[in-house]
Amino acid sequence: MTTPNPFYSRLTRLEPGRVLLHSALAGLLVGLGGVLFTKALEFTTSIFANLGAVSPELPSRGGVLFAFEGPLKLAPLVLFPLLFLVLALTRQLNPRRGALEGFIEGHHAEVLPLERTRGSLGRLLGGTLTLGAGVPLGRDGPLAGLGSWLGGVSARVGRLEPGEARLVRLAGVAAGLGLALHAPLAAAVFAVEVLYRRFEFELEALLPAVLSSIFAYGVYGTFLGFGGLFALELPVALPLLALPLCLLLGVLCAALGSLFSSALEGIRKGWTALESRSKGTRLQVWAAPLVGLLLAGLIIVVPQTQGEGLGWLQLGAGGLLGPTELWGLGLFRLLALLLLAGIGIPGGVLLPTLVLGGTLGAVLGSLQNLWLPDLGLGMGAWTVLGACTLLSALCKTPLSSVLLGLAWGGESLLPGLLLSCTSAYALSSEAGLFSAQVDGRANSGAHLERPLLKSAQDVAPEVSEPPDSGQPNSSELPEALPANELLYRVAAPVHLLGQAPLDALFAPYATLVALSRESGVWLPGPELRLEPEDVLVLVATPEGYAALSERLSPPISPEAPPSSSAHKDPAQAVSTTEN
Repeated sequence: MTTPNPFYSRLTRLEPGRVLLHSALAGLLVGLGGVLFTKALEFTTSIFANLGAVSPELPSRGGVLFAFEGPLKLAPLVLFPLLFLVLALTRQLNPRRGALEGFIEGHHAEVLPLERTRGSLGRLLGGTLTLGAGVPLGRDGPLAGLGSWLGGVSARVGRLEPGEARLVRLAGVAAGLGLALHAPLAAAVFAVEVLYRRFEFELEALLPAVLSSIFAYGVYGTFLGFGGLFALELPVALPLLALPLCLLLGVLCAALGSLFSSALEGIRKGWTALESRSKGTRLQVWAAPLVGLLLAGLIIVVPQTQGEGLGWLQLGAGGLLGPTELWGLGLFRLLALLLLAGIGIPGGVLLPTLVLGGTLGAVLGSLQNLWLPDLGLGMGAWTVLGACTLLSALCKTPLSSVLLGLAWGGESLLPGLLLSCTSAYALSSEAGLFSAQVDGRANSGAHLERPLLKSAQDVAPEVSEPPDSGQPNSSELPEALPANELLYRVAAPVHLLGQAPLDALFAPYATLVALSRESGVWLPGPELRLEPEDVLVLVATPEGYAALSERLSPPISPEAPPSSSAHKDPAQAVSTTEN
């Protein structure tokens, strides 16, 4: 097994410092990668802009808030079916393997899946093409996928343990989302909160996520500028009379989130069943162009459906869209998002969700302006409240949704955000935008290979020195062990360093319970390999331990002299193992 250089070996003695170091490195890489991706997306968008209508873009991203019409207005009828056909042929359509969905699923796996460079770059390229063509998805998907891949690269550079690699990869995802949202702190909390349906967090990952997200946004902002996504007129203080309307917004978002989740799950199941019933003909390859044709027709009829939608949302927040236009924007983008997320088109679903919620908030704000014109709460405030409230309902992330609202709308919206986001989270159904979420940490396979305790004695107490009779002291053994089995702590055999799986090395003579090293106590797993100075905790009968000692060469207990009676009496072998 490859070992680090001496300087790095000294550095890795501080496990938290090692994780933070590589989280910062991942943030730097994601920041640079985000700049390149943004430039590539701008170039791709400029090419496709000559083929049809162009959606308004945010001024914060160098865009303009009005749409052009190109000379070939019907070009999407050819472009979208062809693009979806290419995605189907290259197997880029997977409704349960989007960037965030795949990240959540991989984080909860017992063995952290390896991010393949070819697959990661393929998904990034696919996302660049779909977004550049005007498919109504978000750049949060490609940026989160970029963060996951570069976080894995940083972990491999540092030869991190599997549990540490999970934290660094999560930090990379937080960095990518921070670039998409222009809110690094809210994105860091979102990354550690979105893993679970219930109000639980991956707390040990919070500091690495914050550090990585800040580093990434610092690099990104240096090249492309800082600042929020939207330019909004916000109230100095939230009127008390607006609080009941905030509660109503939470109820509406909870209902919309529940209906959306049920419909999305139905489309996903239908698309997956289509592939299973194709019997080798790959019906998805033929169905994907039809979906592209349907989307193209929808965009031609309703131009607001095209693109990421943030520009249209800015127009609504500025009061430039009437109630009818807002209703159309929300309804048709809802149908488009269900269709695209249901079949797994590469692209993000987080920003489109925010657009839907912001549109719902803007609709409620327009009604408030008609019925309560003196309330003093403008369209910008309602847009932020709606976006964050629906995010809380669909992603089960009330805390990060509130923080995102503060980043976009300021502290004056805090009372309304707390009321709407928490009520939407509490009233929403178990289903959400991401089916890979689990209820809590106890349901996640990620914690099966984490260090459980800092001392090996807390997991596997040493067998004490045998009394004069030569028999082990049974009062020191856990009651759970059978009467004929003992716990042995032995140094890792030199000739087995780097090998895996560890369970098979000692079977059938002994069972490996745990492995103790400087970073903590680890449960045996497929990814775990022996390193120098590791201490193995074995459960075996005296006869099994004796047979194992004779079978392995050199013996498990290197301190025992060859001529001693350690291999003749298993109980004596216990006393010669190192403490």
